[in-house]
Parts: sequence; C-alpha cells; structure tokens
Amino acid sequence: MSTPSSISQYDVTNSLELLFDARIVNQKLGITKDSSQTQVLTPVDQYYDSSRQVFLQDTLQITSDDLIATLTAGNIISPGVLQEIYNDFSTYVQAYFGNSPVGFSSLYAVPHLPHTPLDSSGLQHLLLSQGTSDGSGATVGNLTGALTLTGVTQVLTDMCHNNLFGNRDPSSATPLNGFLANDLIYVPTGGFNLTLSVQLEALTYELPITHTGEFSSQVGAQQAQSIPGTCILTNTVSSTQIRQTYAIALLLRLANLS
Repeated sequence: MSTPSSISQYDVTNSLELLFDARIVNQKLGITKDSSQTQVLTPVDQYYDSSRQVFLQDTLQITSDDLIATLTAGNIISPGVLQEIYNDFSTYVQAYFGNSPVGFSSLYAVPHLPHTPLDSSGLQHLLLSQGTSDGSGATVGNLTGALTLTGVTQVLTDMCHNNLFGNRDPSSATPLNGFLANDLIYVPTGGFNLTLSVQLEALTYELPITHTGEFSSQVGAQQAQSIPGTCILTNTVSSTQIRQTYAIALLLRLANLS
C-alpha cells in the first residue's frame, strides 16, 4: 500500500453539507457490498491491482444526476451560506435602484422570490425544480457538472492509517473495503455554484433617468468578495441584468442510505 500523506484542515462553516450514499461511491470503484454495507462481495482482483497496489478505477466522478437521485430534505444537513441568498439578492436589487422611497418598495421587489431563509426543504424544492418555468417569467435552470476525485488509492490509505473520521480501526482497516459511512468528501470554493438573476427591460429610447443606487454607477461591473468559510460571492450588473453568484464549498458526508 502507498504511504500516508499530510492532512489539511478546512473551515466548513458556510459549506453546503449533504448526506450522500456510500454505496454509489463504492460502485464507482467497482466495489459491491452486502445489504449492511459491511462485507465486500466483489473479488479483489476485479477492482484492485495487487501488483501495483492501486485501484483499477483510481479516479471517480460524482455527477449532478447522482446528487439529485439521492436528494431529500432529510439528506441536506446544512444549506450553509445559501440560507440567506433570497434576502441578500432582494436587498441587492433594491439597493441598485436606490432603496426606493416609502410606498414604492414593491416596484423594485424581485418577483417570485421568497422573503424567507432558504432552509433544507426549500433547497430541495429548488434543486428538484431544475429546468422548470412557472409560465410567468420565473425559471429554474438545470443542475449540471461533476465532482472528480483523483488518487482514490492514496485517499483511502490516508483514511485507514490516520482514522481521520473515527470510523475505522487503524490496526485492521484496509483501503480494499472502500468508502465507509461517515467518510467526508470535501470540495473547496466552487464545489457548488448557485446564481440568482433578474432581467431588466432594455430601453429602446433615451429618458432622463439616472440610477442613484449604491451600485448604479457600476453598470457593466463585476465585484467579488470572499466570505469566511470558503465562499465567494460575485455580483454582476449590466443594462439588462442583475446577477449574484455564490461559489461555495461542498461537503458530502457518506452514509448507508440504501
């Protein structure tokens, strides 16, 4: 087996944290386990090269379809910084227009946007509504992409040797058992990106209108700010669109879900 490597620590405060089925990850390695997920049923030589001491599939991908297939509100441990995206975006849009005078606040409100924190149930509904439109202008785009985990042999060796997550006995643990419940897969900033946008009607003729909001002088500008806990918020403004994108870390906590 390969020798252990150094271990890094991360602040996962603002990460999107999900439960994910350990069986799916192991199957991508070519490992099939029994119903209790404790005994490996696949012959070792079908998924591991003993002469080179490496998994035959030393790189695996977890796709957006994999995430959607196992997504329930109960599997969303924490929305992380996404919890406040609705309120943040609504505030940002109104600030662009100068926080309109009393009596006119509804004029610049973002339609179809809940003015409540995005909890686990709301995030589940949002993600499962991908590719839909309510017919009045509100559209949810598709969840796309994949997470690529490389050097699986080294990763599992480290987890066995150091018992990183307290779910292995270092004296008997072996990478040949694959991933276990309570293993963590962490993808830093950009592991999950979510964008909210509102379209502005482009003027076809000039009017003596001047935006006076906090961001009105930054038409065409893009500003990015880091939020503690590995999150980057990017605001983009043009003459036809106001957009906020959260690039946050993603933390998958493996569990025996099937």
